[in-house]
Amino acid sequence: MALILQHAIVVKDYLEDKYGVHLSMTDNCAGQFFSIEKPLTQEMKDYIDSYVKELKQRVIYWDDHSFSVW
Repeated sequence: MALILQHAIVVKDYLEDKYGVHLSMTDNCAGQFFSIEKPLTQEMKDYIDSYVKELKQRVIYWDDHSFSVW
C-alpha cells in the first residue's frame, strides 16, 4: 500500500517547516520512495513513524536519507 498524496504532502510540509529539508517523492512500478538531502534524525523518524502508524501503515528506512511506506 502506498501513502496517498494528501498524506505525503502533510509529511513533506512538516519536514520542510520544522527542519528545513525538502522531501522528494518517487512513485513507480517498484514502489513508492521518499528521500531528503540531509540525514534523517531520530526526531524526524519518530514523527514519520507516528504519522504513518495512525494510517495503519509502516515505514521501511533504506538508509539515512530514504524510506518507503507499506
